[in-house]
Amino acid sequence: MNASAAGQNAPIQKLLDCPDWTYCLRDTYEIYRRSSAGGSGKIRAHQRAVREGISGVLKANCEIHTTPPQTKPVVAHLRRALDEGRRERHAGLIRGIEALASQLSWQYGYEKVPRGLERKFD
Repeated sequence: MNASAAGQNAPIQKLLDCPDWTYCLRDTYEIYRRSSAGGSGKIRAHQRAVREGISGVLKANCEIHTTPPQTKPVVAHLRRALDEGRRERHAGLIRGIEALASQLSWQYGYEKVPRGLERKFD
């Protein structure tokens, strides 16, 4: 929650003052750096854009603006998904997500949730 929404004069937090967020971004950067593009120029360009975006955020030491943590019923599956992720090479990122899980505000990635997903992810 930002300070104005809370009606408080909380100090502004910067990214580098929040190690869990910093580590999670750095781990995400590494995944995008090491993942295969499968020979696709579009995927390679996307990976590069994500890395450049993360680098820019880290270098700028951006302010952290949080929202009140929210959840969706689908989050009941998060622990299992994280457990599965530990079996792969993403262990660092998994630890980062676990450290931030209580701070996350879960949202749909759709303007309008597709009808078939409505009941599953409500």
